[in-house]
Amino acid sequence: MWQDDPSSPSLPGNASFSWLGKYLPEQRPLRILSVGCGLCREGEYLLEKGAELTGIDLDEVSLAKARHRMPQAVFHCRDASQFEVPENQRFDVVLIRRPDIALHPQRWKQILIRSQHWLKGYGRVILTTPEKMEAQMIETWLQDMNHGEVIRMNENLEQEREVLVVNAAEVLNTPKPSPVLPLGVISWDDGEGLMCDLETGQCS
Repeated sequence: MWQDDPSSPSLPGNASFSWLGKYLPEQRPLRILSVGCGLCREGEYLLEKGAELTGIDLDEVSLAKARHRMPQAVFHCRDASQFEVPENQRFDVVLIRRPDIALHPQRWKQILIRSQHWLKGYGRVILTTPEKMEAQMIETWLQDMNHGEVIRMNENLEQEREVLVVNAAEVLNTPKPSPVLPLGVISWDDGEGLMCDLETGQCS
């Protein structure tokens, strides 16, 4: 995962994450999962905004520092590509700041696929990159995944020039209803196990 540089002038207390606020949904409480969070430099800002914050990263040293700064948040030392979230604990926002796409493209593809199942219905993914080319690549991935409506914007920040916001469709998190046929109509479907009742028209 991407690691924050503690000496960078773009990090708190020198930096403001106020730009992030305009991408957050207005409802509260707001459950946010920060993926590849490292030191989770944005965490204090999100907590001040009333978020219930969870972070996940593979770097236990950075997570220990984040826990020390923000004991009210929850941090997991886990591989996000294997991370599972129970349906009743899903998030309103998945935040991914500056993923190392060039180094681990397949891992990040898997994480983006899995993120669809971390979100509540109509949840949101906020993803930032320092380079336009990376943003274009990720945008293509998201569209191919049918992840939801993708909006790409430019923030002109040194490390986070490109921001992608994905408003996920609720259909991604809910089962599709069984088709209903008009009474008396017989239909054969190539899908395994689909059978229709001629009296009710209900297929299952």
